[in-house]
Amino acid sequence: MDADALREEALRWEKRYNGRSGRTARQFIDYLEARLGDASQSWETASKYDEGA
Repeated sequence: MDADALREEALRWEKRYNGRSGRTARQFIDYLEARLGDASQSWETASKYDEGA
């Protein structure tokens, strides 16, 4: 994820979820980890199917 996109997403998150705080920041990071983890798992799963075909 590029830095500008990350910043914009963080600012949207801040507005949606109670402003800036350590707790909000932690929740944003947890959200990103889950989102990016899901994306990488989807890619890994797809590449496993490609290898078996």
